[in-house]
Amino acid sequence: DHDIVTLYTQLIRMSPKEKTSRLLLSTLYNLLSSNRSALMPAAVSAKLPATLNNLQSRHLTDADLLDDLKNLNDMLDEYTKTQTTFDEYAAELHSGHLRWSPPHRDPAFWCENARKILDDNKGELPKKLAEIMAKEWRNDKQVLAIGCNDVACL
Repeated sequence: DHDIVTLYTQLIRMSPKEKTSRLLLSTLYNLLSSNRSALMPAAVSAKLPATLNNLQSRHLTDADLLDDLKNLNDMLDEYTKTQTTFDEYAAELHSGHLRWSPPHRDPAFWCENARKILDDNKGELPKKLAEIMAKEWRNDKQVLAIGCNDVACL
């Protein structure tokens, strides 16, 4: 599910046409509205907020596009205001797909949250990390590298 958010974010970046952007934004808005808990972390890690800010700098005339753009921005702002880096990391693990998001590279994050990660919900997060690493990742070895990094940091 999270791959479609990443794909749509990339397509929005590359789309020169307003009609195409409108379709992508509308679909993305509907997807994120219907499944916020699973897809919002993917949207943030795919850098959708930055993409939307870039899109706002264009001279857009389509009213539906502008509405969806505003609604998506509001939804993402609301989500990011309530998230901590621990929440971001936990959501990424629950999504089942790891990317080099800020928590993975920040030594301060690990100092502050390693114990919390191990103890949270009876060790659910390390179990989820082990589950992710046990999958077949031949086409995306980066996930294994990130998982190994996280294990080393823990």
